[in-house]
Amino acid sequence: MSQRLTFTTANVQNLVISNATDALYYEVVTPEWESHLTTVRRLDNRTHGYDTVGTIRNQSNKPVAVSMYGGEFMNEELWLRKVEGEGGQRYCASL
Repeated sequence: MSQRLTFTTANVQNLVISNATDALYYEVVTPEWESHLTTVRRLDNRTHGYDTVGTIRNQSNKPVAVSMYGGEFMNEELWLRKVEGEGGQRYCASL
């Protein structure tokens, strides 16, 4: 199953990725005071609250690392891989 998602932003540190009905709605935030840490939260349509689904850490002189659902951080190259196929390139994440 695939979904067409729209990327919107108020500024570089706060953006939204959603589908046309907002049934899928993700907020991506990088606070100015923690510019090395980006948090991805998904809106729960039942509770109207946000659940943290991922954190991206980008510190100087260290590889970019990803944490999913509060798990341990792992190197982004282990988490995200490029897949060649029909229709060009795409990326797949290990969840």
